[in-house]
Amino acid sequence: MFGFTPERVDLSTFSCNLVHMTATSSLSSQSSTSPAPGTVLHGVPVVAGVAYAPVIRPGRLPEVDVSGLADVAEPTGPAEGERFTAAAATVAGRLRDRAAHATG
Repeated sequence: MFGFTPERVDLSTFSCNLVHMTATSSLSSQSSTSPAPGTVLHGVPVVAGVAYAPVIRPGRLPEVDVSGLADVAEPTGPAEGERFTAAAATVAGRLRDRAAHATG
């Protein structure tokens, strides 16, 4: 499972396949060690390649406007929780079904 915060992403359960990526300077042979710090890799990694790194945002941080949110009355809170749980279970079931029929 991944771990993430708004500032950091932890993909430590995955490793990077550097064979499908190239460094800014050509590598004469495949090394068993990691590239030197500061090496810029170009290409599309097959799997996640960063164990724990800062999140790079292309723009400003997202803002949530709480003034437009509807208040949920206390008596309806549990019912809304049940609706959410049922919806999440439906989505999970659909994803499991799609995964069972996936190939490749």
